[in-house]
Amino acid sequence: MEENKFIIYFNPNINIEVREKDHKNEQLVYKVINAFREEARIIKKQNFCLYFGYRKNELGFLLVKNTPEYNSFPERHDIPDYNHFDCIIYVSLEVRESNNEIFKAFTISHELQHLLQEISLSNILKLKSTILFMYYILKRKNPHELPREIDAQRKSKIITTRIYGEEEIASFIPQQISTAKDSDKKLYWEHIKSINTKSPYFLEKEISLYWGKYKQEIKNEIEKIRKSSEGITGEEKNFLEIYSKLEKNNDINI
Repeated sequence: MEENKFIIYFNPNINIEVREKDHKNEQLVYKVINAFREEARIIKKQNFCLYFGYRKNELGFLLVKNTPEYNSFPERHDIPDYNHFDCIIYVSLEVRESNNEIFKAFTISHELQHLLQEISLSNILKLKSTILFMYYILKRKNPHELPREIDAQRKSKIITTRIYGEEEIASFIPQQISTAKDSDKKLYWEHIKSINTKSPYFLEKEISLYWGKYKQEIKNEIEKIRKSSEGITGEEKNFLEIYSKLEKNNDINI
């Protein structure tokens, strides 16, 4: 039997009530991975850490090695030898301590799809997609409409439907919309509700279309930051760093 390369790690700096749920959380991770079916074997072979943290900031996110976000990942998260991993999937305390299994499965499958994107997309498309995401954050736009997010939302809906059934998911999503604590979370679940999983979604094509739509705006923003006489923010510094990588590939205008 082939051994899994990835590990699941639970930050120990948390109260006993939460830690008592971690065995079930670990079982759920495998349930979700197996629901990816043919892609499950690919996931299990990746060198990544699925890390259940202790902060309630975001539901989850993917960190990729040798990126500004990965390099600045605080050591207080206490992942043993975290520089060893190609990627880290962070899952927040809100997900970790939740009693709602479907909610957890949505988050875990969403982030696993981001991992699969990292594996399958070309370096150029990954750079462009990351720049689009960072541009949206800088401009305080909601990133849920970006191609990689739509693709992850779509897959999370497919995976949870495989596990729990269409009727259960059709009931669950409106509950999340009606009980959302802020407008961003409400919009997130509204996006998922609107996705038709029966229709195909071509991620590479959609990233290219979005890049064509925003590349001039992004170029203008980069020039504005570079000409700024004031100090730049950390977000702007990371934005410039990623954009510079694309410039080195001479693929800015493609």
